[in-house]
Amino acid sequence: MFTISRSKIIFSILLFSTLIYSILFIVNVTANPTFHATVTLSEISEAELTESIQQEFIQENNLTTDKLRKLEVNVDVEKNWLMNSIEITIPNLVMEVDQYDGKIRSYRAGYHQGENTAYHYVLFKYEDLSKHELKEILQNQLIQIEWIENGEKQLHEINISNLLD
Repeated sequence: MFTISRSKIIFSILLFSTLIYSILFIVNVTANPTFHATVTLSEISEAELTESIQQEFIQENNLTTDKLRKLEVNVDVEKNWLMNSIEITIPNLVMEVDQYDGKIRSYRAGYHQGENTAYHYVLFKYEDLSKHELKEILQNQLIQIEWIENGEKQLHEINISNLLD
């Protein structure tokens, strides 16, 4: 009769666990990185308007929430284990919005850069723009993600206007 001892069960579990971990390790090391980028155009709230722009400026320019929009760009990199020195570059949204037809449209902007993430936003006057014109403004603007993998510099680019719904 065949008997299974406790030590054989433990050894089998450890062997099986090590095999699965090794396979997952190899898959993660050699997997292609994943890039997530979103571009959002949204209305702003009354609270965001008053917190972001000085009251005198709001009154002087007759700004209301329906005249302004917030353009946000979020980038997140799911890296593999061979990637190092990741750099995410998002174009200057203020320059792009303000240079379209020579009008200063931006009122506030900000950004946050993390290890594998980047976030940029701009509040701007939108009342005399269409979504098509905004896509035109952003048509040549590229998010660039650079990193080093196996000693070689790699580059992935994402067109911002393609992400704008």
